Amino acid sequence: MDGMDWILENVAVGSWRDASNQSLLEFENVGAILNVRSDENEASKKEANERVEEYCSIHNIEYCYIPLKNVTTATDSQFVSGIAFIERNIESGRNVLVHCGDGMAAHLHL
Repeated sequence: MDGMDWILENVAVGSWRDASNQSLLEFENVGAILNVRSDENEASKKEANERVEEYCSIHNIEYCYIPLKNVTTATDSQFVSGIAFIERNIESGRNVLVHCGDGMAAHLHL
């Protein structure tokens, strides 16, 4: 299956498409999703984010949304929140997917 790239044993990076791909999430045993995709001014992005959040709720997947624009670095507060989410889920034995829009930029700023 293509999609997310594992950067650590329990942490992968990818796109909103990966986070929306239920069979990929199950195949990769993802138990937590950190969404750093900005949805400002785009209804389609907002709807995609809401679908992922709903899927997570139904399937008992931890979910955290920290909107970052592709050209900005995370604030101190966003950085601390994002890292705490990742660490908490790794400690609980969950694989974590960190995703932005296209899987190329925003998650790297965190």
